[in-house]
Amino acid sequence: MPFTPFYRSQLRDPLAVEHATIPVEKIRGPVQLVSGMDDQMWPSSDLAKTRGGAHEPLTQIKQFLSAAHHLMHQTKRSNQWYFGMKIHIGADVDSGTVHSVRVTAANRADISELANLLRETDQVVFGDAGYASDEYKRGARALEMVWRADVTAGNDSRRRSWAGLPAAR
Repeated sequence: MPFTPFYRSQLRDPLAVEHATIPVEKIRGPVQLVSGMDDQMWPSSDLAKTRGGAHEPLTQIKQFLSAAHHLMHQTKRSNQWYFGMKIHIGADVDSGTVHSVRVTAANRADISELANLLRETDQVVFGDAGYASDEYKRGARALEMVWRADVTAGNDSRRRSWAGLPAAR
């Protein structure tokens, strides 16, 4: 059932818009807005265009023709259900600059997107418990890469620091 007409009618109410608006102008740094042009839930592409202009530093707006809420899936982690999408990010280990971004359904395993996030020049991989595997570690060694998986990631009470681990070079 499409909800887009309902959301469009709410956009005529300035107070409702004010309460629902995400203040992107307060974000320090670049912003990337992702929307689906086939979104039947709300007019995400129109709103991305409108809000993208409110942010001065580099704002990228990515619109996908066939993307929509029906592509989202549910997944369960630690007895908690989640529904939606997830973002997989590849970043430079030295500068922290994001070089690769992939958006998938929430039930897609992180490791399945690794090949899309790595560059030929990458020499180290940092990941959470989803990357903790002797097989992956052996494969990384065969490619002369450093492989670091934090098996406590996501558990704040036992979170470790990456400090002291080898750099990419």
